[in-house]
Amino acid sequence: IGNVPALHLTKGTVSIRELSRSGAASELLKCQERVCDLKAPLLVGKDATLIADGITLRMHRSQGAFLVSLGNLYIARSHVLTPFEADCAFEPPYTGFRPFIAAMTGSHTVALSSKFTDLGYHAPKAYGFSVHAGKNEAPPSAVLAGNVFEGLYYGFYSHHARDVSIVGNTYRDNIIYGIDPHDYSENLYILGNRAYGTKKKHGIVISRGVTGTTISGNLSYGNNGTGIMLDRHSNGNLVSFNVVSENGIDGISILESSDSRVVGNTAFENKKSGLRVRNGRELLIARNSLISNGAFGTILYSGEPNGVARRAEDQFELRT
Repeated sequence: IGNVPALHLTKGTVSIRELSRSGAASELLKCQERVCDLKAPLLVGKDATLIADGITLRMHRSQGAFLVSLGNLYIARSHVLTPFEADCAFEPPYTGFRPFIAAMTGSHTVALSSKFTDLGYHAPKAYGFSVHAGKNEAPPSAVLAGNVFEGLYYGFYSHHARDVSIVGNTYRDNIIYGIDPHDYSENLYILGNRAYGTKKKHGIVISRGVTGTTISGNLSYGNNGTGIMLDRHSNGNLVSFNVVSENGIDGISILESSDSRVVGNTAFENKKSGLRVRNGRELLIARNSLISNGAFGTILYSGEPNGVARRAEDQFELRT
């Protein structure tokens, strides 16, 4: 692509191993048996489908490798990772490059029974495993089921996505967030996942206008922040039958978000509150079990966010 060595799949359906056998790819993507080494950016065009099935895909940091899809991406029974390199210390502020997967405008992504390790860094669209579109662009969709996400900058991130199912995955020891659907994503199903050991913030969080989302049957525990959070006008959602425990802040937080149901959850031994509601209205909160939390079982109040600047689109009414 231009003067940068890269692979661009423009049309058709091809597997990673088949792609490696094409002449143009031979130096940038090499496969031996079921282990493939990607040493350049790989772009899947909007009319193309790329399949990774039963392989280990090593995306090399020193070669600037990453995977971006505008079309269809299917990953099954595979391991996608950044292999260790001697100079690959990844410390705060996490701005050093690491390979990533980004599914973009209008794309569809499926990841099944796979593992994703040590991907992503602090740069837009490069957070680890992201599903991303801009305002007024065709929203991407995804199905992620039965996977393990470990050591990613964000275990999952979305922006203006629609129809995303995140089911039965494990998010462990990720850096900033476990699961983080963001800006105006809608119609998400976050079901039966485990999110634990998040180093900096929350296990599961939806933030800024994320609507029509069901968060149900998840375990979110031992995260540095909150277990499950609805934030910044994330209205019209359901949080039900989750177990949240031993988190560094709250079990469940509803912040500047309204018109949602919080039903049948269990929150215990969280450092601050079992359930926190700040500047939320028209909420149904019922049949939750809040046990042995550090400060409050339930706290409902109106107040300013602590030390977080709010954009114009995030303004809210001081009312609960």
